[in-house]
Amino acid sequence: MLDNTIPDESRDMKPDTTAPGPLVFTVMFDIVEGGEEEFVRLVSDVIDKMRHEPTFISTTLGRDPNAPGRFYLFEQWADREEFIQVQLKRDYRTPYETRLPRLLRRPRAATEWHQLRSDHHSALLPERSASHGG
Repeated sequence: MLDNTIPDESRDMKPDTTAPGPLVFTVMFDIVEGGEEEFVRLVSDVIDKMRHEPTFISTTLGRDPNAPGRFYLFEQWADREEFIQVQLKRDYRTPYETRLPRLLRRPRAATEWHQLRSDHHSALLPERSASHGG
């Protein structure tokens, strides 16, 4: 178990020296009714900053069409240890981490994955700067 100063999304990520490739994980969120817009704003602020980090690869924020308060994040980072030791401690995460506990119905659930492959049709992907405002 990781140090309690690390946010919930990484506490259950135990060292895995056998994992090839990048760090890949999902985080599930169940947001209280009426808190969805604030959650999206807070997490979007973090995503807009973290996407400029040198070890950032990608992230996807999704919402359950049948449950408006249920969200997921899918993240890929080039370096697992750097993510835990550096990225999770970035100052720009503070407003999100401070407010998130009051927006959650239950603790967020994180799962680390071993990436086996990643495929994208580049012609259908929006350009990074155009789709995220810069």
